Amino acid sequence: MSKLGQQSVLLILLVFLYGCAANFVVVDRVGMTFSLSKVKLVNGNNIEILDGEAIRTVPLARILKLILDPSKTHYRDNKLYYHAIVEFVDGTTIKPRKTEGQITKSFVNIHNSLSGKGSSGSVSIPLEDVNVISQALIE
Repeated sequence: MSKLGQQSVLLILLVFLYGCAANFVVVDRVGMTFSLSKVKLVNGNNIEILDGEAIRTVPLARILKLILDPSKTHYRDNKLYYHAIVEFVDGTTIKPRKTEGQITKSFVNIHNSLSGKGSSGSVSIPLEDVNVISQALIE
């Protein structure tokens, strides 16, 4: 099993044993980096991903890395989505891809906030202000 596969299995076991709260590194749009523990979403615990025309709801604990690009947006059902690349702990990825001559894009609904414990106390960051969310792996 590859090192990433081993880390993914370990991470899934830790999430199962200790709940959905995980450690994340968050980089906001101005480049500030936050190391957060006990991270959760304020409005439910799922990220809403628009993958082409399909809407997927994914638990935050399944996301290894999320990269948001606010320069490319999409509106659907009065919701604002930012262009996104999503990497999952199982090694799969949702990103723009070409299928049947068409480019399928991926977007994330940004009407939510992350909250967690930082070095100086509780932190809440709206998804619209986030560039990267990356789950901390245990080595």
